[in-house]
Amino acid sequence: MWECGYPAVAVGSTIRKKAFISVFLEKHPEKKYILSLDNDNPGQQAQREIAQAMTDKKIVFILIV
Repeated sequence: MWECGYPAVAVGSTIRKKAFISVFLEKHPEKKYILSLDNDNPGQQAQREIAQAMTDKKIVFILIV
C-alpha cells in the first residue's frame, strides 16, 4: 500500500497488537483500514483480535486473508 502512495501502518509484531488497538485505533477511528497480518497461526490470531476490536469500535475495515 505504501509503495502505491497510500498511507500504511505496520504493527511490526503480533506482540504489538494491543498497542495498535489502544493507541492507533483510538486516535484514528474515522479512517478506513485494510487488515492483513501474516498467514501463520500468531498472525491470524492477532488479525482476529484486531478485527474484533475494530468491529466493537465500529471502525470500517476489510480483511485480506
